Order: sequence, then structure tokens, then C-alpha cells
Amino acid sequence: MGILDKIKRKHSTGHHAAKLKTNAATLQNAEVLAMMSERSQMNDLIHELKHINRSLEKSSKVFKDAIERLNQGDNSSETIRILEHTNKSILALAQISDCRMEYYEYMINPIPSLSFQPQTVSIYREFEKIYKSLNDGWCDQKRYYNLKGESRSRFSTLRIVSIGIFILLENAAKYTLPDEEITIEFDEQKDSLTVKISNWGPLVTKEELAYICQRGFRGEEARKKEINRGDGIGLGVAKDIFEQCNVEFSVDSDDKNLRKVDDINYGKFCATLKFSPIKLQTSDNHPRRYRVSRP
Repeated sequence: MGILDKIKRKHSTGHHAAKLKTNAATLQNAEVLAMMSERSQMNDLIHELKHINRSLEKSSKVFKDAIERLNQGDNSSETIRILEHTNKSILALAQISDCRMEYYEYMINPIPSLSFQPQTVSIYREFEKIYKSLNDGWCDQKRYYNLKGESRSRFSTLRIVSIGIFILLENAAKYTLPDEEITIEFDEQKDSLTVKISNWGPLVTKEELAYICQRGFRGEEARKKEINRGDGIGLGVAKDIFEQCNVEFSVDSDDKNLRKVDDINYGKFCATLKFSPIKLQTSDNHPRRYRVSRP
């Protein structure tokens, strides 16, 4: 073998080794990123399940108290109503919990699951079910939910849409001013349904609005609020879910008309969902109109 051939062979061997080394580093980086992503998904799951479990605990206590009253001879219509209502809330929260875990499974191992099979859903009833679940299970205080309009339509989507709705309503309940209602407005058109969730929450400036759905981000005023539940990941998870479900999702805030309570500036915050296309129900079996739900 000549000197030139030896030089070429050495160069080729060195280049091949460098290429293998680069590929190994790339693979290692990909594995690290995958591990970080999985850990991030796990953190999201734990964050949401903590809220759901807290609501389940509270609902279970309400149910137990009603059973004790029933055993003591109180079989009034109010006691029966509480039992029926709380039972439905517990079942709804359990379904949401299952849904959330299936979403996590999908994110780390994208295989078909029940939560990712298309289903026809009554969006109005999903909102009604979830806000009642939260009101029975919310530990601090119950909230006023003002439902405006109605909807007789159904929307073909994924079951995990319930998790996104749960996050929006739970987030509104967490930050809304005491004694202020949370408005859920339904605007149903021929081929679409728009739902707006509005509440008075810690001010989100127009500059902060661009980052509000980013992981770990909380606005300046929200950070002032003494609340130990909130890591700034809820809206990010909700946004991901609505993208999976083909639901248009947007947020807006009013930074002009403000209130100041306990040194915190509050403004109107609005999350908007648009479901399209929708299918109108033809039967009379449609949701009732609930104007205001008060404790």
C-alpha cells in the first residue's frame, strides 16, 4: 500500500469515527430530551391529579355527611338532592381523572386509547357536569357560575376535551375575586358553537398575554396572590389538549378597567373556545338553561 493510500485510509477511518461519535452524541441528546419531556408530562399529570383528588376528597365528605343525615331520619328532598348531585360529581371527577391519565399515556406512548377515539359530545353538558363537580369539591369556597345562552348541539371530538374544560373552570375558580361570578356564555350558530369563560382575576397585561400559556409563566399580579396551588402549567396543558381536539382556543384580558383588592390589580380575563362543525340535536332531550348556580 502506498503512502497516499495509507493517508486516505487514515483520513477515512478518522472521519468515520468522528461521524459515529457525532451520531452517538445526537442520540444521547435525543434520549435526554425524551426523558425531560416525559418528566415534564409527569409533572403536569401530578399537578392536575392533585386538584382532582382534592375535589374528590371534598365531595366524598359532602356525600358522607348527607348519608349520616339520612341515617338519622332526615330524608328530606334537600338531602336526597345532595346525595344524587354529589354522586354525579364524584363519578364525573373519576372520569376526568381516568381521562387525564390516558392523556399522559398517549403523550409518552402515542397508541390509540379510549380518550383518543372520536366521540360525539354535548359541550353544554360537559361544562354543566364539570362546574358542578368543582362546586361540590372546591375546598376554599363555592363560586357563582352564570351560564348564559344554551346549546343543543353535539361536537365530534376526543374525550380528553373534558380535561381542558376542567382546567379552564378550575383556573377561573382559583383566581376569581370572592363573591364575583364566573360567566360561561354559549353562542350557538348554524355550524359552530363559541363558549366564553369570563372572570375577574389578577391582571394579565397585554405583554404578559403572549406568554400566559407557556409552562411555568405566571403574571406579576398572579404571583402576588397567596395561593399554594398554581405552577403556571394549567393553561399550557389546556392549550395542548384543545389542539389535539381540534378546538380553537384563545385568551384575552382587559387591562384598562381595573379593581385593586389587597394590593393586587384585578381585571377581566376571558378564555374562548370555538367548536366547529357541530351537529344540532333534533330531539327535545337537550340541556336546561341554568342562569346562576349559587351555593
